[in-house]
Amino acid sequence: MKIQVKGDYIYVTMWDKLSKRPKRYYLGRKEELKKWEELFTIAREYKVSEDDVRDYLNYYLDKETNMTKVEYVLLSLSLGVEFWRLNGNTKTLSEKQ
Repeated sequence: MKIQVKGDYIYVTMWDKLSKRPKRYYLGRKEELKKWEELFTIAREYKVSEDDVRDYLNYYLDKETNMTKVEYVLLSLSLGVEFWRLNGNTKTLSEKQ
């Protein structure tokens, strides 16, 4: 996964297994970069088992496109951030450094 800033927009480039080439997805405007950096940093810290990932994909995968539905990914990230904050981690990683 590679995050790119082109002009005023943020994109993420990931390998698309279906087309066997990289695919770029729009994330938002450049002003939202801090928010996305924090979300990706928190997501990297999660320790998730392979069974949990498999269950998640079975439930949230769009069978026609073989891709995870965007709404569910964003919802899970935002819920994860809230859960992280409710567990006493009130400061973001950038504030801790």
